[in-house]
Amino acid sequence: MLRLLAKSDTFYWSKAEEDEFLYLKFEALKSIARLGYFHPNHVTELYVDASPIGLGAVLIQFDEEEKPRIISCASKALSDTEKKYPQTQKEALAMVWAVERFAFYLTSKSFTIRTDSEANEFIFGNGHRSSKRAITRAESWALRLQSFDFLVKRVPSHLNLALSRLIARTQSDEPFDDDNDKHVLYAVDSGYMNITWKDIEFASESDEDLCTVRAALTSGIWPEHLRRFEVHCKVLRIFGSIVFKDDKTVLPSNLRSKALATAHQGHIGCAAMKRIMREYFWWPGMSKDVEKFVKECRVCLVISKKNPPIPLTSRKLPDGPWQMLQIDFLSVPGCGSGELLVCVDTYSRYLSVMEIKAIDAKTTNSSLSKNFHVWGLPLTLQSDNGPPFQGHEFISYWESKGVKVYKSIPLHLQSNGLVERQNQGIIKALAGAKESGYDWRKALQEYVHVHNTVKPHARLGVTPFELLVGWKYRGTFPSLWDAKDCGDLDRSDVRDTDDVAKLISKQYADQRRGAKCSDIVVGD
Repeated sequence: MLRLLAKSDTFYWSKAEEDEFLYLKFEALKSIARLGYFHPNHVTELYVDASPIGLGAVLIQFDEEEKPRIISCASKALSDTEKKYPQTQKEALAMVWAVERFAFYLTSKSFTIRTDSEANEFIFGNGHRSSKRAITRAESWALRLQSFDFLVKRVPSHLNLALSRLIARTQSDEPFDDDNDKHVLYAVDSGYMNITWKDIEFASESDEDLCTVRAALTSGIWPEHLRRFEVHCKVLRIFGSIVFKDDKTVLPSNLRSKALATAHQGHIGCAAMKRIMREYFWWPGMSKDVEKFVKECRVCLVISKKNPPIPLTSRKLPDGPWQMLQIDFLSVPGCGSGELLVCVDTYSRYLSVMEIKAIDAKTTNSSLSKNFHVWGLPLTLQSDNGPPFQGHEFISYWESKGVKVYKSIPLHLQSNGLVERQNQGIIKALAGAKESGYDWRKALQEYVHVHNTVKPHARLGVTPFELLVGWKYRGTFPSLWDAKDCGDLDRSDVRDTDDVAKLISKQYADQRRGAKCSDIVVGD
């Protein structure tokens, strides 16, 4: 009524104008003068809004009866630079500015922020994505709110109490953020990847596919050749001319090779490069592009190229037992001196393990001699190239007794593999004794005894003791075999069985390893 009176050319006054005037005088002005006080235990909500010219915020609380009261109001005019921000960034600016404006009330308190911007739910939701790096100016602002405990909820525009459009144009327009590029965080590292947001924005504006994607996100009509974008349409978003998938940048096509080259610095592997790229970027088929880039890297091909392994050469069984022995040292800390000498007969797989005090030629010769007092001297000894096996004292000592000493191929443990394989079982037995508190010497003795006399060889079906001496071991379990059956072991059948098993194993291993015969000849 009073507003119509003010616009009228003639003055009039009736009961209606009198009642409205009295209401304004005694009720409306009185309620405005009595804004509510802040209570730390009451439910708190912060309404925020942004317009082309300014920001608005209203802090309200609800008492025990859920009656609302306004605690404080605030507004801010936008600077000339801030007026050029996209509307989504203005809405984000309003939220950050309002929270910091009322930080005195909101610190260490759970509260709800009411906004009519859907973008704010994306930017400030999901736990503020504290594990991700900021990708836009708005999300860099979001990092400033990590110390606050809030929940973002949308409210229809007509119910938003923060009216940012009523800000006076004469209000101070001090900028909220410095007008520079400090808010731009490079995709990987500013010192290594020279791809800035300006580069991405400029390239996105001219990228044919991204232009079509932006139009399709607005119209909902997707061309056939962009199906791989369409399947992600629910998580694709636009900020200016840049397209994002969740919090990852959809990189324009003409910048992808540069990003791949930067992520491949140090010539890291394909899997590690994928993890780096997925942290910051996305485009259809990015994983395949990474694989192709790594495969075509000339440096990676040179430094990682390896000759295929040569086919296995199976060792033929010696003519009889105790002709060729393989020996090796085994270090087991915590077991006596910590050094063991392991000896295996190549023919029968008969195992001998001796504790030694030192790894030197004299001690090694003495330990082997005690073992050979029982079974006699072998024809050959094979060892690796470690000390003291390659020393003159060791070699001359045994060659003087008619025992030939052979060395395994350097850096090729398979050539001495029989004894290397036995080391694994010994270590397991000693570890089990240590775990159960059992005496390690007894555990070692039991393991060697079971291996030699009880457990048949997996391929040959007989025990090492039977292959060595020609008869079965008596005493482990009750048995019905007779002494007259002791000479039934057919050693030619054992040899045939061993040859067949080794051939099958060789074929399987060569096929799995992609083994090829070497074409290297003398003089290359």
